[in-house]
Amino acid sequence: MAGSTLAVSASVPRERSVARGDGGFIVGRVYDGVCFILAPLVAVLLVELASRSTWAMQPTSLFGVNDRPLALFLSVWTFGHLFAVVFRSHANRDIFVQHRTRFVVVPIVVFVAMVFSDWAMVTGVVLIVFWDVYHTSMQNFGLCRIYDGRLGNPAQTGRLLDVWLNHLIYIGPILAGASLGPTLATLQSFKEVGWKAPAHWIGVAIAWQPTVRWIVIVGGVAFVVFYAWWYARRIREGYRFSTQNLALLLSVAVVSILAWGFMTPWKAFFVSNFFHGLQYFAIVWWIEKKNIARVLPMPKLGASALPTFLAFAAVLAVVGLGYRGWGDHHVLRSTGALAAVISLMHFWCDGFVWSVRRREV
Repeated sequence: MAGSTLAVSASVPRERSVARGDGGFIVGRVYDGVCFILAPLVAVLLVELASRSTWAMQPTSLFGVNDRPLALFLSVWTFGHLFAVVFRSHANRDIFVQHRTRFVVVPIVVFVAMVFSDWAMVTGVVLIVFWDVYHTSMQNFGLCRIYDGRLGNPAQTGRLLDVWLNHLIYIGPILAGASLGPTLATLQSFKEVGWKAPAHWIGVAIAWQPTVRWIVIVGGVAFVVFYAWWYARRIREGYRFSTQNLALLLSVAVVSILAWGFMTPWKAFFVSNFFHGLQYFAIVWWIEKKNIARVLPMPKLGASALPTFLAFAAVLAVVGLGYRGWGDHHVLRSTGALAAVISLMHFWCDGFVWSVRRREV
């Protein structure tokens, strides 16, 4: 979720919004705990256990792809979550009719540009990496605001502070930690079109990182103190700060510092992409399962939605495998462009089809 995370038109009636969960939860204690609040910790546990498995780390051939099973899983998981936005943007009729041009014309224009222009392709590939960082931070922000909104708090109160706190706890560790270089490495892609300056910027950023690290640490501590003081005043005035919000912030902060600051880069990327994807799958399934059932009609077993869920998961897995096999524009230009368009549309569409302020969630 990006931009104004979790956003739709104000014309959407409130009765179509997600029902309030008991006790301030979005869905329920267990669902929220595993899929939203503790998702970062689940990701750390998973990568640490999986990395100790010889099978998961040993290169092999699966589904026609030669790679480590753990790396293949992450590729499928990550692109599956990118494609899942389609069930929100195109499968939801109410959303689609409001943004028809954005959902149809813009992707076609971007796709054509990437197929015929090396500059468009490379720029898109680089933009995906940096937009993804911002997008993940804003998804965390969106979930925090949902939890506070569940308690009846005004959507605008403290909004900007929450945006910057989420940037601090997610992006700050990237700037200050061990994964800055690998994150910036995508700038090397501009060499393909003859522009060498961005590759030089990587060295400059690494050279300045010690200074940036101190700015993040000192400035971060000062900001957290101010944040706590500001909200303490609001609480005395009647604002109800959500315990789920606080738990999510702590979970993201601890894991971000651990992963981006101290883990090897590949583990950090795994943790980030896994917990972000888990949160996204969970929110899309909960909100859009009726539309998913309509688009992927499956015979129901009584009141169970299991067949639809399995069909949903299968579609995303197949799309993810397709991306892993043909999503690199160096392998096949057209499918690489399609993969890039889906990624960019995921980030962009999430900025205007979800909103706490507009009461869709």
